Amino acid sequence: MKSRFIRLACSLGFLFCMPMPFAHAGEGGRVIRGVVLNVDGSPAAGRQVSLVGLSRGAMRIDMEERGLEGWDFTTDKDGAFMASLDGAGRRDLEDTRPGPGNYVFIVLPSDSDAGAVSPHLLNYDERPSWYGEESKDWGPYLLVPPSGMDLRLQIMKGVTLKGRVVKYPEGKEPMAGLGVNTFHDLYAETHTGRGGEIFLHSAVTDARGNFEISHIYPSKFFVSLCWDYGNRGGTWDATWLKTKTGDGRWRFDAVDGQAPQAGREVVQMEIMAAEKPMFRYSGRVKDVSGGPVAGAEVTFGMSYHKAPRTWADFHHYESTVTKPDGSYEIFLPTPWVLGMDVKTAGYERADRWDPDYIPSYTPGAYNFLLKRTSAEK
Repeated sequence: MKSRFIRLACSLGFLFCMPMPFAHAGEGGRVIRGVVLNVDGSPAAGRQVSLVGLSRGAMRIDMEERGLEGWDFTTDKDGAFMASLDGAGRRDLEDTRPGPGNYVFIVLPSDSDAGAVSPHLLNYDERPSWYGEESKDWGPYLLVPPSGMDLRLQIMKGVTLKGRVVKYPEGKEPMAGLGVNTFHDLYAETHTGRGGEIFLHSAVTDARGNFEISHIYPSKFFVSLCWDYGNRGGTWDATWLKTKTGDGRWRFDAVDGQAPQAGREVVQMEIMAAEKPMFRYSGRVKDVSGGPVAGAEVTFGMSYHKAPRTWADFHHYESTVTKPDGSYEIFLPTPWVLGMDVKTAGYERADRWDPDYIPSYTPGAYNFLLKRTSAEK
C-alpha cells in the first residue's frame, strides 16, 4: 500500500512549521547564507527551511512554539534564505533567537522528493558536547565562523522501502492494517535521546501484509510498527521480533535501522511481529524458611532489541504480583528481558543479587528468595 506522508519538522512531536519571512537576516554576525537546490540542481523557490537545535545549549522548539523569530524560513525565487545564529537561544534571557549550540537546517519533504538535511553545525563550539558513532551517519560537523558561512542544501529524490509484515512465529499469515513508520534520527543531545527525529512517513499494510513508503531521505533511517488505530482500534504496538533483509535470512532481532546502499533506489525487508504478548516467565517467591511470599511484585525490564539500542530499551517495565502460594506468571511481548527484581513490604532479597549487574533473561522459570528486613525481625 502506498505511503501516507506526514511532514515532520523537528521531532515526532511537532509536525508542522508555519512559513516565516526572513528572520533578522543579516543582523549581527554568524549569518548563514543558505541556498536550496531542487533534485535537478535548479533553485528551489518557496520551500520551507527549519532550524533544529540538537544540543542542550541550543533551545529546541516544540510544536506550539514554532514561529519564534529565527527558526523557520521560506526560500526566495533564487532558492535563497538567510539566518543568524547570533542570538541567545535562551528563554530566561527573553532572546529566543538561535545562539550557541549544535544545529541542523532541514528542508521539509514534498510529495515528490525527500527534502534536504544540512551537515551538523557547531556554533561557538569547537566540538559537540556529545559525539557517538551514531552521529557519523550525517557526516563531519562544520564549525560556524564569526563571519558566518555559505550553506547549500541539496534536495534528494529519496529511496523507496518495500516490505511485508507477517505473524510470529510461523511467518506465514500476513498482518493487515498495521501501521509502518519511517523516520530519521538527528541524535539530539537529550537524556532520552529523543527530540531529533525528522521526516516521518507512514503506510498501512494491505490484506497481504505488504507496504510501500517512497521519498525516504537516502541516509540511515529507522522503521517502527504500530496498529492503525482508526482501522483496528488497537491500543499498543505490535512487537517486532524477526527481520529479513537483503541476505534473505531471518534474524531473531528487530533490525529497524536501514542504511541505503549508494545507487540503490529500493530497500526491501520482511518483518515478523507478534500481535500479543506470548513469552512466558514464571516462578515462585519464597522466604528463607521455605514459606511462600504472597503479594510480592515481580518486575521485568524489557528491551525491544536483542542488543539494547534505545533509551526505551532500558526504561520499559512490566510487573506482576505473586499469588497466595508465592507463584507468579506473566506473558511479555519481548523475549529480551534485562533484569528482574522482586519487592514487597517487610522483605529484602536473600539470594545472591548485585543491583549494579543487569543480566538478560530468556523466557523460562525464575525463583526468588527473600528474608525479613531487620526492622521486621
